[in-house]
Amino acid sequence: MRPVSACRVCKRPTFKLLDLPKPSVTSTGEVVPLGRSLFFCGACGHLQSDGGLDSAKYYDVSYRLSLDTEDHDQLLMTSGEEAEFRSVAQARMVLDCLEPTPNATLLDLGAAKGLTARHLVDMRQDLSVSLFDVSKDYLPHWSWLPENRTATYELPDSWVDSFDCVLLFFVLEHVEDPVAVLTDARRMLSQGGSCLVVVPNPDTNPGDLLVFDHLNYFSNTSMQQLSDESGLEITEVWLDKIPGAVILRLSTPGGSSTSGDSKTSGVIPRYGVSEQDVVDFAAVLERLDHLEDAVEPPFAIYGAGFYGSLVSSRIGTPEVFVDMNPRLRGTELLGAKIVEPENFPKNIETLVVALNPEISREVFRAYERDGPWWSGATLLFAL
Repeated sequence: MRPVSACRVCKRPTFKLLDLPKPSVTSTGEVVPLGRSLFFCGACGHLQSDGGLDSAKYYDVSYRLSLDTEDHDQLLMTSGEEAEFRSVAQARMVLDCLEPTPNATLLDLGAAKGLTARHLVDMRQDLSVSLFDVSKDYLPHWSWLPENRTATYELPDSWVDSFDCVLLFFVLEHVEDPVAVLTDARRMLSQGGSCLVVVPNPDTNPGDLLVFDHLNYFSNTSMQQLSDESGLEITEVWLDKIPGAVILRLSTPGGSSTSGDSKTSGVIPRYGVSEQDVVDFAAVLERLDHLEDAVEPPFAIYGAGFYGSLVSSRIGTPEVFVDMNPRLRGTELLGAKIVEPENFPKNIETLVVALNPEISREVFRAYERDGPWWSGATLLFAL
């Protein structure tokens, strides 16, 4: 691993901005008994952590994103009574942002189970998709594709210059060398091709700063530096298509240059967090240090994702987790059952809300308009 004193994007020196206490929580909700530090690059505006894990081994054998069942997926949002899952939203986003030409070739780099690619093909049967990841755990889920359109660990030489688009959904925040990964993605593109990149935006989901396996936090300036280093041009940016995320179209020189919803007159919108933003968030985190004193047992935690695991690591295991995701019902998190709101236990004294603080209060205002299902329990927002 490169010494953390060097920026992972521009290679210039960084300085320590914040020490985060243990325990930490991974993006899959695993609690690990380690802390970590955040470092800031004053030259390109990149924020990064010092890691603390063996990345190659972790993503090969431990990460196992949504492998619990064949249809396990992350709930992105709800619209009325219909759940919108991340893989479906990402497939729609590809068609909306890229408008692929007939019979276009696409590579999902960091495909996991390949759910997004399957939805893409369901929506556009003319598309040709290929899948890549750094683990063999996903191979059984790729059996619907011929072997020459799947690969693990190393990108095949036969794929170079072969794709109209390379998809990198929530990949670059995990890697120790984002320049090398994005450069490899560019090598896979045919002339005029584009990468569609999605990365978290801590500006609208500040808890992402606490995700143990997220090594990189990109800003508009560090992403510009990254694209330059990788030989690509930022041609479109969207800030509002997926909550808590930034979407970018990066094209080969001379490729597409149309404007996205959030980019006008060649001006790249600001996103990411500043040095002061991180300091301010550290003050908000102090609330977690006193949360346990405010919780009256028995208690439940609303949110069976990252925030739920984070809060549980501070106040203990709840009687139940409550979550809207229908694909989590009947499963467990950290030894506690996950239930839907309509099965909220009547004996609960405190319901601790563990959601992105940017949206948590809005979510519960909507619940209150429809009639609170936690009647009798004290509502407590963790952040």
